[in-house]
Amino acid sequence: MTFIGDRLVAVRWKQWRMYPVEFLGTRGNPSTAGYVGTIRETAGFPQAYNIEADPKEEVNVIHTNGWLIAPYLQLVNKYRESLKAHPNPPAANLTNIR
Repeated sequence: MTFIGDRLVAVRWKQWRMYPVEFLGTRGNPSTAGYVGTIRETAGFPQAYNIEADPKEEVNVIHTNGWLIAPYLQLVNKYRESLKAHPNPPAANLTNIR
């Protein structure tokens, strides 16, 4: 599982990485070097990449590998269930500097 703050943004399972959100970069803006972007919710289906065959994650394969949704949902549900007994610590607040 990968998080940005307290938000789940990626799930790794075997050679697959699945994203419940979509990252929109700033490729056309050289002043930001692509580091500034936004996160957008997907329409309920995760994006999925075979990171062994496609290490740059350029081709979303969820349309031809829909069976990945079942293990993805199992992992996310297992994680959410574990939060009842073992909640995550609060995410770091990088904007509240004291």
